Amino acid sequence: MIIEKVDETESFLGFSCKKALATFNDSTSYSFEIWYTDDIVVNMPNHNTPFEAIDGIMLKFSVIMFNQKMNIAATSVKSAKLAKDEFNIPLEYEEVNYETMMELIYLFQ
Repeated sequence: MIIEKVDETESFLGFSCKKALATFNDSTSYSFEIWYTDDIVVNMPNHNTPFEAIDGIMLKFSVIMFNQKMNIAATSVKSAKLAKDEFNIPLEYEEVNYETMMELIYLFQ
């Protein structure tokens, strides 16, 4: 995925958002907009994701997955402190390999 930052801004949920365009294989037919803000300070918010080049909190974007367009947008932003145990892996957690995950995704088509 190639992410190109664009010189365009808009206000969304009271935050000043910047625009980026994401494309796959340099094909505009598979491009989508990302609206993100750096008004919310989070260190490396998209680390270890395909959106690592976005240096802000993504508030609104569209993506096409398996020929289905999905529009994803935040409806609110709230400050909260989370307990460290929120990030503990539950005992019943079962790791799923890539093939199994793809089978599950294909079931949604």
